[in-house]
Amino acid sequence: NGGNMGEAIARIQSILDIEPDNLAALTIAADIYQNIDDVSEEEQMRERITRINPENSASLLRLALIYVETSRIRDAIELLEGVIEKGGNTIYARQAREILGKIYATDIGQLVANEIEQDRIEQYLEATERNPDDFDAYVALVSIYLQRGDIKSAKVDLEQIIRIDPQYIQGRKTLAAVYDELGL
Repeated sequence: NGGNMGEAIARIQSILDIEPDNLAALTIAADIYQNIDDVSEEEQMRERITRINPENSASLLRLALIYVETSRIRDAIELLEGVIEKGGNTIYARQAREILGKIYATDIGQLVANEIEQDRIEQYLEATERNPDDFDAYVALVSIYLQRGDIKSAKVDLEQIIRIDPQYIQGRKTLAAVYDELGL
């Protein structure tokens, strides 16, 4: 009941006053705040947990849900993608994929995803401007362009990849397929 929760929060807070980075206490506090629907306090606790332990997929996942609930879709997407990247085939990664799928199924989710993708393109383009031989940046750009169906942009960057590494077999195969697609 509410009285017991208040007492529990007070006890946890006394521990955190002494040990502000006590993960067990922070997790219990976050769980209590979740149970009493105090989203603001729970968010603060989850953010502290993930700053101390960025690998804590459970808190990252819950924090992403808080971001969705509070209309911070971009932040939620970035957290969920991080959980997926770190988690492989764990339960947390599967849950993150499911939530991300639901977000992308909405118009706002798709809009934010497109903005994030455009930001990544700009970052990779800046990397290639700083270093015209940045192989990894060109590979990332080609991947994005092919996913978007932008074959002409993919062709340009594939040609750069082959210029940088003429022995890159996968790049040569992909470039040949792109030439076929473009009728070249």
